Amino acid sequence: MEVAEYKNKYDLENTYKFDRDDFIKDISADFYEAIDPVLKKKEAGEAPDLKEFSDLTRTIREKWDAIFKNTQVKKEGAQKFWGFFYATVVAKSKNSLFPDLPRKKK
Repeated sequence: MEVAEYKNKYDLENTYKFDRDDFIKDISADFYEAIDPVLKKKEAGEAPDLKEFSDLTRTIREKWDAIFKNTQVKKEGAQKFWGFFYATVVAKSKNSLFPDLPRKKK
């Protein structure tokens, strides 16, 4: 989905109350579509490229920031929500694709 589609679907310019579960499902679909080339490399037996994964994650983050720009959702709320998305979707994918990377301790 494009940025405007997210804003319209979730009425973000008029309310901060929206279905966060559905939002996570939608942005996750965009994320998985974006990292598909990295996934395909791994499936083909090639080493996945961490820089490519990081660049694609950055692209999704930029999209995230654009979605919440000039909306009813405060910047701090969008930041915390990104942290949830990162922990539940991005980090899990990163750990799966790059199991030998050192993990940050909690």
